[in-house]
Amino acid sequence: MSKQGQLQQQTAGIGQAVILIVVILGSLQLVASGLLIRSGVFNYRQASQHATLNAANLDIFLLASAINRENRLQLGLLALTRPASHRESAELQQARSATDQRLQIALRRLTQPLAEDSNAALLQLQQRLPHLRQRRQEVDTVLARRPVLFDENAIFGWKLSMGTWQDAIDRVLRLDAFLLSDGADDRLNRL
Repeated sequence: MSKQGQLQQQTAGIGQAVILIVVILGSLQLVASGLLIRSGVFNYRQASQHATLNAANLDIFLLASAINRENRLQLGLLALTRPASHRESAELQQARSATDQRLQIALRRLTQPLAEDSNAALLQLQQRLPHLRQRRQEVDTVLARRPVLFDENAIFGWKLSMGTWQDAIDRVLRLDAFLLSDGADDRLNRL
């Protein structure tokens, strides 16, 4: 074979090798891009879930604040040795309405399930609502008595009732905090 034929074969071989290298590098880049896109979509979904959960968590914190306000006002009125003023009664009714409103907002989350455990905890809150209403009626009966008498049993019953509410809210918040942390990532839990 002549030198020119060998040179053409070498040139063709080098060209094929370059094309093969370009194809391999392009394939690697395509795979890497696909993995980055997949990772980006996963991270976007996780961030979206965290944003939703964070908003729901804020609703639970606002519910806890509303219950705490109602609790303070209720205990204050139960400790009085005189009838509650119209202003105090109106303030308590406003606090009760705020608690009910915050509870309804928090329970809306049940229609958008995020985690089974968290929804079970929210269902406990929903199931405690009739008990709260009953306790409110009992306390209203005590407050309506004339002459006004200090009723330690009513205060204890109210505190006990509020304690169960605070425990249920704490459970929801602990579960949400877990879901918002990296501990909720199954891949990390398997390590």
